Amino acid sequence: MVTPPDDGKRKKQKNMARKDGTHYDPQALHPFHNRKIMRWTGFDYTTAADYFITIVVHDRLSLFGRVEADHVNLSPAGEMVRDTLGVLLDRYPDVEMLQQVIMPNHIHLVIGKYDKRVSVLGMMEWFKGITTYRYGVGVKEHGWPRYHDKLWQRSFYDHVIRNQRAFEYIMRYVYENPIRWTADHLNPDCKVPDEIMKTVRDMELGTPPPSTGRRY
Repeated sequence: MVTPPDDGKRKKQKNMARKDGTHYDPQALHPFHNRKIMRWTGFDYTTAADYFITIVVHDRLSLFGRVEADHVNLSPAGEMVRDTLGVLLDRYPDVEMLQQVIMPNHIHLVIGKYDKRVSVLGMMEWFKGITTYRYGVGVKEHGWPRYHDKLWQRSFYDHVIRNQRAFEYIMRYVYENPIRWTADHLNPDCKVPDEIMKTVRDMELGTPPPSTGRRY
């Protein structure tokens, strides 16, 4: 188990990541800039349910691998992220990983959370903290590419899956994400992005929130 660094080490890693001289534009928008409007107003996010989660690399840098022939070839950093997801499941045994994909600059997860004592926010904060620490070690000891200011975007995107149709669509989307890379709105080279969440919202229109576990 990797122990998260103390504040002094965090500061050192942050400064180290800036030494590449790359300019960071804090005004640059990203797809989840307004993610707070996507949260379900009044919904208790400790509720047992299935969640679609996306975490994006800061500045959308492709640090975790390359898509070649519709397949993601993970970099050592991508392998670290994959391994840390396994540790997350060991840490939270009442969480089930239903689907996952590690893309060059983001990850998609579909998780089933069945313990009300576990919060999605707590899990993701733990995951982002551990991967940031491990990535810093990789930069220092193995020459991994340096990131700009921080590894991950400040927050993450989450969506409570509300019915069977949306569940099946999201599961297929995550599985096929490498094939869809050219149309992925998180791909910096994408010209015509997909509209996955618009499609999901249309599927879920009028569906009430889950109360205990998967309700569909």
